[in-house]
Amino acid sequence: MKRLMVSASLVALAFAGLPTIAAQAQGATPPNKNIAVMERVRPDYEPKGINTGGLLMRPSLEVVAEQTDNVFATQLNKRDDLILSLRPRIDIDSNWTRHAFRGSIGADTNAHQDFDREDRTNFDIGGELRLELQRASEVRLRGRFDRVTDPRTALDSRNIGSEPVQYDRTGAGASFGHTFNRLRLVGSVDWNKLEYENLRDATGAVINQRQRDRDEMTYGLRGEYALSPDTRLVAEAQYNTRDYDLQPPQVLETRNSEGQEYRVGVSSDFASVWRGEVTVGYFDQKYDSRRIGDVDGVALRGRLQWFPTQLTTVTLTGDRGSQESDIGQVGAAISTAYSATIDHELRRNIIVSGSVRSDALDFQGIDREDQGVTARVGVEYFLNRNVGVFGGYRYTDVSSDGRDRDRDFKENRVTLGLRLKI
Repeated sequence: MKRLMVSASLVALAFAGLPTIAAQAQGATPPNKNIAVMERVRPDYEPKGINTGGLLMRPSLEVVAEQTDNVFATQLNKRDDLILSLRPRIDIDSNWTRHAFRGSIGADTNAHQDFDREDRTNFDIGGELRLELQRASEVRLRGRFDRVTDPRTALDSRNIGSEPVQYDRTGAGASFGHTFNRLRLVGSVDWNKLEYENLRDATGAVINQRQRDRDEMTYGLRGEYALSPDTRLVAEAQYNTRDYDLQPPQVLETRNSEGQEYRVGVSSDFASVWRGEVTVGYFDQKYDSRRIGDVDGVALRGRLQWFPTQLTTVTLTGDRGSQESDIGQVGAAISTAYSATIDHELRRNIIVSGSVRSDALDFQGIDREDQGVTARVGVEYFLNRNVGVFGGYRYTDVSSDGRDRDRDFKENRVTLGLRLKI
């Protein structure tokens, strides 16, 4: 798991269900003409779940084995290891006639064959309640708690401890949406709290991570105007505050900041061959620290899907904005990420996939820029509605430049897993 770009994630959560919401409102969102390979319903291979009356529960368990040739993501003295993971999960959906609830609870416990100090257990629990006030209005309430481990391969990883970085993330939010004929407005507010655990170096000395603890508030407004049943104009505005728990003299400098982001774009089904949304604009994060100052630039967020055939889906994504960083005690970064993914249905129960992702972090306040490329190939085979197997290969190549540069490294990882569903 890469470290999440928190501010971007909050906005994404706020509007994650928007196409579904708007489809129920008059003149808001185009009908779903295209169905991606990974979204397709396969009646013969879908688990039935457990119906408890008003809720449908879908338990699952993954048993995964991974082989890596660079477990510590180092440039020299690379070490290989075998990692075994158990990933239980329960997804919950309501089948109410009017309102709706969706939730999940899951865990990811891994064990390393040779380097057990890398062993970690992550877990997450979250849910969202959608309340329909009337035909054109709704309220969404959401909450989430995650125990997260930063992978050593992450660009912004504090890869200096004898153990990986681990932290807790608690979040809550609400949004209100209303449709006025062709115009739909959604306002949202989200709170996120991050609390980090201290590290120890090779000698056993404590590496303080409490300087990263912070609260983040994000306020957003989104507007959609339906030009036609297939095309909408989109505008988004966001304001955020990032307040750190520790302040001088406990730390060298304050890391508090406030920021704004504005984007406009279009969301559409293009002649039933393309589907997606692309918005561009401007972001500006103002830090109280004179060392960092203002971090601003072109903001981008987009996701396009191309359907060359009914059996193939090509997905393109892009994202650019500001990101918090702990490099050099006080820091921030401009994050840029692009990806391309191909999913192909060989048969109804056999899916092959391939992807390439490029990540870049331009650190502010220090002379450093990191670049990372990740390529993946994989296959998933559904034996029946309850059992599936999957496997894949991932290649990671990271380089760092500048006077304050970090490590360069490469990693090869092979995965084989079994998935059980009820």
